Amino acid sequence: MKQRVGKKLLRRFLAGACTADEAAKVNHYLQQPAGRERLMALLDEQWDAVADHELPENVREIWRNELWSRLKADEGQQPETSQIKKLTRGGFFRYAAMWALLLLVGASAYLLVWAPKSHQPIAGMPEIEKENPHGRRSVFDLDDGTKVYLGAGSTVRFPKVFAGGRREIELEGEAFFEVSKDAEKPFIIHTGEIRTEVLGTSFMVKAFGEGEVAVAVATGKVRVDRFINGKRVQQLGVLTAGQKVVYNDAKQFVETLEIPVANLTQWKAGKMVFNGTPFGDMLDEMGRNYNISFILEKEQLKQIPITLTLDTHTPFEELLNSLSVYIGFSYDIHGKRIIIK
Repeated sequence: MKQRVGKKLLRRFLAGACTADEAAKVNHYLQQPAGRERLMALLDEQWDAVADHELPENVREIWRNELWSRLKADEGQQPETSQIKKLTRGGFFRYAAMWALLLLVGASAYLLVWAPKSHQPIAGMPEIEKENPHGRRSVFDLDDGTKVYLGAGSTVRFPKVFAGGRREIELEGEAFFEVSKDAEKPFIIHTGEIRTEVLGTSFMVKAFGEGEVAVAVATGKVRVDRFINGKRVQQLGVLTAGQKVVYNDAKQFVETLEIPVANLTQWKAGKMVFNGTPFGDMLDEMGRNYNISFILEKEQLKQIPITLTLDTHTPFEELLNSLSVYIGFSYDIHGKRIIIK
């Protein structure tokens, strides 16, 4: 009878966590066509994480010896590199495939846990910080030609010149990115625990420190993951044009939505786009864009869903008056404080 081994058991085997019976089952399964097919599928999943990195030779040697120890432990042989090169023709594919899988899975762990984090500033490399106060947006280009539309009350940090195999920046707040294509250098945005990775596309990231991060794609494809202490712990989504993922840390909540791409392009053009947005959240965004603060006296107004598009170039008092008629509230103005009644 053919034995089936799932990805979970394969990974446990590579981590050295299998029982003797489980290890024997895995070794037997990998001699079957179905086992090799599943192995190749797992290889494909792991490849993206390490394809653009070179690992120290001593790390490769450790994994090579570890692989030999696991596969030949029942035969009492020693983990010598020369023995790997003398495999019989019949066993070559199985051992070579297992070595490749160990290398890829091990490389992922090495890069996430032990390797120097490439998003940290490189010694001697100037780092630039762009910060917009409330009431101001800005547009600028990065060294690689990527265009950044930075929102009000937002900050982005990046190296003056992108060195190495990745283009990495840090964002607090919201921004729309038109990423210059470079298949050899993924573009990565860090927002707290959340990492968004692309090769060339346009998308928006919003993370204002309230424990919620939203990523929405206008063109191309992006991958969004959650990291803790440099280690990936959760994939939040792989998004294409017209998709948005929202992650709330406090609620451990993830949601993927379909959105109009026009919402993103309008934001880039200086609009505030609300699509079923709670009135309280809408006031937060207006406050950032006009550098004012709101006080809601009626708590019941806070959750009213609002769908409309506003132009940030419209004078604030004119905008506020129109909203009071549209939503149905009165207000008092005290300098930069607005009391909604």
